[in-house]
Amino acid sequence: QEKEANSTVFLANRDLTHMGHEYSQRGLREAVASVEVEGRVLALGEVGQSAEGACGRVGGSGELTSQHLAPPRSLVVVTSTGVLHLKKIRPVDVLQKLLEGG
Repeated sequence: QEKEANSTVFLANRDLTHMGHEYSQRGLREAVASVEVEGRVLALGEVGQSAEGACGRVGGSGELTSQHLAPPRSLVVVTSTGVLHLKKIRPVDVLQKLLEGG
């Protein structure tokens, strides 16, 4: 039996850690992550709504100001070997983990 090759899913999002300065244009810097998944990717899609979609933009500031109002964004990846559920780790989630001693 021939083993099926693994796939890589690339996730890109605006880099929330880059505040920029007056000469830079907002939203042009991205954070990219890759996830190795077993099997071939057949489909993927976002589950639910993002904080911006659920709550609207708060004062035009976006995700940093509204991240605590809605659950984290999540993505479902269907592969030839199963289903993978990915959740975005927000800055507020990192803070919570640090405060809990993790």
